[in-house]
Amino acid sequence: MTTTATDRAPREGIQSVTAYVAVRPAVELIEFMKQAFAAEEMGIHQGPEGAIAYATIRVGGSVIEMGEAHDEWGRMPTMFYLYVGDVDAWYRRALAAGATSQEAPALQPYGERRAT
Repeated sequence: MTTTATDRAPREGIQSVTAYVAVRPAVELIEFMKQAFAAEEMGIHQGPEGAIAYATIRVGGSVIEMGEAHDEWGRMPTMFYLYVGDVDAWYRRALAAGATSQEAPALQPYGERRAT
């Protein structure tokens, strides 16, 4: 959890719950998210060595924050639910952008059509 030291509002797009991922290389995830899910770069800050220290992207109405994985905060498996109008079309788009399929689109017992 985090809080600000002043009464100022959080950065643009930041909600009560905002996903943060540590990945390596972060630039590849950003490019994939842009191609697969029409993500928009909101801000990218690189450290002196060129690694992405902090980045914010918007996917639809949601914001994802990320930084370069390093030291004890290495890569970890992550999954996001992205609600879309046509899961089959977005699934094909993600595959075309380089995603690896774990599950083809299928109707789930709880009524949603999901792919991973």
